[in-house]
Amino acid sequence: MEWLDNLLFNPDSIAHIVLLYSLVISIGVLLGRIRIFGISLGVTFILFVGILMGHFGFSGNLQIINFVQDFGLILFVYCIGLQVCPSFFSSFKKGGVSMNLMAVGAILLNIAVMAVLWLLLFEKEDLPMVVGVLCGAVTNTPGLGAANEALGQLGYSGPQIANGYACAYPLAVVGIIGASILIKYLCRVNLAAEKDALAREDTADRHEKPHGIPTNLVIEALEPTIIWEMPRDSMETLAETNADLAYLYRRFLENSLMLSQVKADLLRFESAKDRYTKLMHLFPEIIQRAPLTYVASYLQMSLETLSRVRSSISTLQ
Repeated sequence: MEWLDNLLFNPDSIAHIVLLYSLVISIGVLLGRIRIFGISLGVTFILFVGILMGHFGFSGNLQIINFVQDFGLILFVYCIGLQVCPSFFSSFKKGGVSMNLMAVGAILLNIAVMAVLWLLLFEKEDLPMVVGVLCGAVTNTPGLGAANEALGQLGYSGPQIANGYACAYPLAVVGIIGASILIKYLCRVNLAAEKDALAREDTADRHEKPHGIPTNLVIEALEPTIIWEMPRDSMETLAETNADLAYLYRRFLENSLMLSQVKADLLRFESAKDRYTKLMHLFPEIIQRAPLTYVASYLQMSLETLSRVRSSISTLQ
């Protein structure tokens, strides 16, 4: 039974760490789906589960934990960048200066409040912990990572500032949610009307978001064909809830992108003869079933050029 003991209680065991992380993440995600008065905490609940497991003594090797922490932070920041990238520059053009001024104002206000609390409630040597509390109070995980890195370079060896972050984070989440609800009622915000206004704005700015522009391509079927149509929003919603559909959706997009790239390279870099030869190898069914007029159009050459290419290939054969 030594393997079971290592799996459950040995902090240096890789299997123990993988099991611990899997349980914390799974339980946190499941509990995060519970709605109370229509509000759920989502993945934030993972932090609460992690705090609870740590309270009961479940932990892991410190070096592995630090590696996973840094790697997770890198993935988090990277994914945030991917998410905001499509609308970042258009948003920056519209209200970039005002949004940055608001951000700077919020940061300075947070620092001022924490400085006052540090002078009133903390010891002078507790400044690093105050930084952790500040990061938790504004739910700023990248800020915690940057603070840890800076303190490490300065040779700090005191208590983990993540303790202050963990203490402040739950109250910050509850406070942000509560403040949002309070502002909604005080300002009488109509969420449905705001959603419609954003949808109209997105429609008006389609050229700033190319992914929202309908295609100008026309598909003409040469043979009796069955076409299945599904709205993009519905497909993306299904992909978010079903891993198999997400994989199918991703492969479909990948294949479509690769075919588009193959055709683009074919037209840009290949001669008329090479274009036709490559089409014969890649898609012989097109040559066999499609009229030559459509083949010439697909290869972006005249019908006369296509005839000469076909004649030269027949002569060589």
